Amino acid sequence: PSPPYQPNEIDTVCERGHAFGKHPGNKKFAEATRSNLQRYVEAQTRIDKTGVVAQVAYSLKQDGARFVKFDNKSKRYHEISEDQAHEKTGHAIRDLLRFRALSKKRSKMVVASRTYSVGLSKP
Repeated sequence: PSPPYQPNEIDTVCERGHAFGKHPGNKKFAEATRSNLQRYVEAQTRIDKTGVVAQVAYSLKQDGARFVKFDNKSKRYHEISEDQAHEKTGHAIRDLLRFRALSKKRSKMVVASRTYSVGLSKP
């Protein structure tokens, strides 16, 4: 593992919460997952999907970003492994897919309820 350090502007901070979502590196990570979502959806096999995930993580690292996590025990940040970075990237893409599917489902429910309520109000 790399020596501990403070995350910079391009690092992806692997933590939950709104504050971490505002970190510039996490915004770039989110954009990278969004911009590769269609490629992931169109990937035919699990191996192809794995390749998309790997490419997203790799391209961020090629730009100098690191995937870092805060260790509560040592009270320091450290870079996570390639496998952990890949796993985080895959989770982010799948979470985005679930969120979009849920949003579509909710939109359909709203349209259906409006149609139903409009239908009820007719004489």
